[in-house]
Amino acid sequence: MGLLNGAEVGILFIGVLIGLAIVIMYLLNLQNALKEVSDENRDVPAVNAWLLLIPFFTIVYAFIFYPKMSSSFKKEFEARGLPAEGDYLKNLGIAYAVLGAISALLNYSVSLSLQISGLFSLASIIVFIVLWVKAAKIKNILKSTTRNESGEVSNNSKDLLDN
Repeated sequence: MGLLNGAEVGILFIGVLIGLAIVIMYLLNLQNALKEVSDENRDVPAVNAWLLLIPFFTIVYAFIFYPKMSSSFKKEFEARGLPAEGDYLKNLGIAYAVLGAISALLNYSVSLSLQISGLFSLASIIVFIVLWVKAAKIKNILKSTTRNESGEVSNNSKDLLDN
């Protein structure tokens, strides 16, 4: 095993850039979802989603961020009188945090097989995608409804037949 040649470095660099772009879009989605939650119901500032971008820190912070994000969504749905959306991503967020922590530990362990590490990484990617899609759904639900001064919820979504 020697040093990487120029083509391999280029491919690795492009892969890292693509991965970083995907993570940035994911975090932007989480931030925008939290921005739809009113200040009094938000347990974690929307900008804190970007703290998940910090290497190693994210392993611990994910266990703090996802439950607070879930609690914020739950409070906002209740305040708007909207129907419940399951556990508001709490268990999915914790599962993602656990899989990420296990994947990180396995990737740095020389004694464990690559296949086991790969399985946890694959599971982490699947949960990541599901979490992203469900967070976007919650964001869209919150974006399509608003509260007026009297606390009543109104639906802002329009279909093609609305004038």
